[in-house]
Amino acid sequence: LGDQLAGAKSDTDADTDTDGGRSVLVGYSIGGMLALDFALDHPERVAALVLICTTPAFGGPDPSFKEAFLKARLAGLDAGQTMAQSAPGIVAGYLGERADDAAIELATEMAAAIPETTFRAVLKTLVTFNRRDDLGAVVPPCLIVAGSKDANAPAKTMVKMADRIPRTRFVEFDAGHGLPMECPEDLAQAIQAFLNDFEL
Repeated sequence: LGDQLAGAKSDTDADTDTDGGRSVLVGYSIGGMLALDFALDHPERVAALVLICTTPAFGGPDPSFKEAFLKARLAGLDAGQTMAQSAPGIVAGYLGERADDAAIELATEMAAAIPETTFRAVLKTLVTFNRRDDLGAVVPPCLIVAGSKDANAPAKTMVKMADRIPRTRFVEFDAGHGLPMECPEDLAQAIQAFLNDFEL
């Protein structure tokens, strides 16, 4: 992991320090990568894993996809825009049709508040992430939640991830990459049902 994600991983380590207890980790998008990474490195500290709109690795072996991804995501900033000016385009790239005006406004405000240096660093680190070959070693039960219209973490990719993790439940909703903002009640119900079934 790069410096930015390594720092976030350190924060996760501190937040899950429960005096020997175990935590349920819920990770969305890049947060899902962090949750997966932590669960693989510290299985004794994770009771269950919920991965939402995320993948075990970024792209495939072809570097052109990663280069195109970075170019598209950084186009506005490279053209001289501020994060506030780039935010609407960033949000439009992942929120689906089900997002209401309040969700769009909140997501735009959140994107605008990210420091440009952090945004650039995280994206450049994101394209190096790869724990695909370790999926069979995931110990805790895992809920994988995909959006059928998600172009960033395609449902078909998440199905393949689910097939390689030993104890997994896969759920798919009619949503884009902004699934938590597009169908929050459906997501909450799926997580609660998963936790109930595993008596967590």
